[in-house]
Amino acid sequence: MEALQQLDTTVRGDGGQGRRGSTGDDPAAQDSAPDKPAARRTRAKEVFGGDDEADDVGTFDLSSLTKYTKSESVMRTIIKAMNDNTFFAEVDNEQKTDIMLVMEGVHVKKGDVVFKAGEVGDFFYVIQSGQVELLMGGDEMPDLNIQIEAGGSFGELALLYTDPRAATIRASEETELWRVHGKTFKQVVVESSAKKRKQYEQLLSAVPLLSTLKNSERAKIADTLEEKTYEAGEVLIRENDRGDFFYVLMSGEVDFSKADHHMEVVMTMSEGDYFGELALLTDSQRRATATAKTSVKVARMHRRDFTRLLGPLQDIMTFRKYDGVSGEDTPVSSGSGTATPVSAGP
Repeated sequence: MEALQQLDTTVRGDGGQGRRGSTGDDPAAQDSAPDKPAARRTRAKEVFGGDDEADDVGTFDLSSLTKYTKSESVMRTIIKAMNDNTFFAEVDNEQKTDIMLVMEGVHVKKGDVVFKAGEVGDFFYVIQSGQVELLMGGDEMPDLNIQIEAGGSFGELALLYTDPRAATIRASEETELWRVHGKTFKQVVVESSAKKRKQYEQLLSAVPLLSTLKNSERAKIADTLEEKTYEAGEVLIRENDRGDFFYVLMSGEVDFSKADHHMEVVMTMSEGDYFGELALLTDSQRRATATAKTSVKVARMHRRDFTRLLGPLQDIMTFRKYDGVSGEDTPVSSGSGTATPVSAGP
């Protein structure tokens, strides 16, 4: 998650209209923090839907985390705040949803301090209503104060690091916040990633062309699969184009059409199906056009990534005596796809 460390310092608020400034724990601003972390003060705030002693997060798995009920409006606010924060650029939508569900609510009164400069970071916050002020230089330098409004977020570095906060956050009016502990965030991302990798490995094990691979080799491929989303009507691959990617269909449906069939749909594939596997062997032309019938999510892999990890697939197949290549890159229904037989696939 390299991009998670290239953090934007834009403070987002009120529908994503950002203001430039620190979000409360910018490492570049650490010089303004005390040399030694200040003792943790009692936070004058009321936790709703959670326990204020969430600092003591122990070892747990994703299924054991408490999920807090939220309205549709609250869920949209939290997800949008994460989408507007570049820290979450490489956190996928499913992980954002998991994080949103375990966030607990905190009610803060006007003048209350959410956290103070010098304290060790623990939570990431999203503002549901109200407003807070970010005091870059402490109370002595009010000219550096920044207002963060409803829909904004702050404290994201606590999700990865335990460095002292570089600024103080204080409620400038009655404010409702949603927060997630850094340990919880890490656990959600780790558990979600492990679950997804297992799903990828199961899908890859059903691809005959990859049957000669060892489990450890399939695991390596699963780690490098790239997820991509297509909206209904978008073309994934086009007939006669050179093939570079192999695709596994994660959700949605894809229609296949061919010029010699007057571009009529000759096959429809759905979750668990795969196509374009011969792109791992050669850049031969695609034999059909694949168009998203619905909103579609695929996991895909480029031939160069496969070769970089394991070497040329042709060499692996030859060495391990695989002779199942038919010479046609044909869509295969390994899941619930409604594949209609055709003479050649993409």
